[in-house]
Amino acid sequence: MRFTAKDVAKRAGVSQTTVSRVLNGHHYINVDTKEKVLKAVKELGYHPNHVARSMALRKTNALGLIVSDIVNSFYSEIAKNIIDEAKELGYEIILCNTDHVQSVQNFYIEFLQQRRVDGIIFASIKLKDKKAEELIANNYPVIFINSRLKLKKASFIVTDNKQGAKLAVSHFLDLGHKKIGYISGPDTISTAYERFLGYQETLHEAGLAVNSDYVKDQSFSPKYAYQATQELLKMQAPPTAIFVTNDVMAFKVMEAILDMGLSIPEDVAIIGYDDVVMSSHKRIGLTTVAQDKSRIGRLAVEGLIQMIDKGPDNIKPIHTLLEPQLIIRNTCGYRK
Repeated sequence: MRFTAKDVAKRAGVSQTTVSRVLNGHHYINVDTKEKVLKAVKELGYHPNHVARSMALRKTNALGLIVSDIVNSFYSEIAKNIIDEAKELGYEIILCNTDHVQSVQNFYIEFLQQRRVDGIIFASIKLKDKKAEELIANNYPVIFINSRLKLKKASFIVTDNKQGAKLAVSHFLDLGHKKIGYISGPDTISTAYERFLGYQETLHEAGLAVNSDYVKDQSFSPKYAYQATQELLKMQAPPTAIFVTNDVMAFKVMEAILDMGLSIPEDVAIIGYDDVVMSSHKRIGLTTVAQDKSRIGRLAVEGLIQMIDKGPDNIKPIHTLLEPQLIIRNTCGYRK
C-alpha cells in the first residue's frame, strides 16, 4: 500500500501543511510536532513524490551555481558554503564549472533552465553578459556574488572591491613602499575593474603616479601571475611590493619570487585577496584582503529563495555591499 502525505498527517494528528513544512525543513516548527510527523513518516514508510510535487508547485527546490574555476580555492570554499546553506533551507545545488569559457557558461545557463532549477547563482560574471542580461529581462531569479553585472536591475552580494584594494595599497604605503606592482585579470570583470580603481585612487591620494609598467592585468590564471612577476622583477627599477587580486595567483607570485632567488618580504612584499584557507598556512602566511565567504553564501541563498518565493512579477534587485578586512600575516611585514 502506498501512503500519502494525507495519511502521515492523520497518523501524526496534524495538517498536511504542517507535514509539508516539516519535510521541507522549515525552521519555525514546534519540536514535539516535528517529532510526531517524522515518527509517522517512519512508521508508514512514506516517501514523498518529488516529481509530482514539483509539477504541482512549479518548483524543483533546486538551484544552479555557476563558477568560473572550481580549482581556485575561493570558488570551492564559497561553493561549500552555498551548498550547506541551501541544504538547510531544503534546496539542492547543481554545480557548474565554466573554466572562464563564455560558450561553456552559455551552455550551462541553458542546461540549468532545461533542468527547471528555481534560480541561478553566478559566482563570476563579466560586467556585460548578454545571456545573463536576458535572464534578468525575463524576470528569472538570478543573483551574482563576488563579481556583478553593470546592469542596475541585477541583484548582487559582493565585497566592496574598491575598498579592499585601498586597504591593501594603504598598508604598503604605511610600510614605506612607493613602487607598488599590480597583478590581476582583465577589467571586463567587476572584481578586477573595481580593485584597480582602488589601487589607482590610493596611489593618487598619496601623491604617486600609476606606473603603467607596474600593471599586469591580462588574466586570472596562476601561470600568467608567475610570468607577470618575472617581468616585473626583471625591470631596471622593479616594484618592492605587489598587490595581487586573488590568493591563488598570489601563491604563484610568491613561487616566482623565490625561484628568482629573492626573499619575501625582505626583497618583495606581497598582498593577496580572498583569504582562502591555504593563505593562513604557517609556511605561507599570506597577507590578504578577506571576503566573508560564509556570509556571502548565506545571503546569496536566502536572497535568491526570497526572489523565488515572491514570484517573477515581484522581483526587486538586491544590492548588498560587504566590508572587506585586511588580514596581516608574514608576506609584507618589513618596513622599507
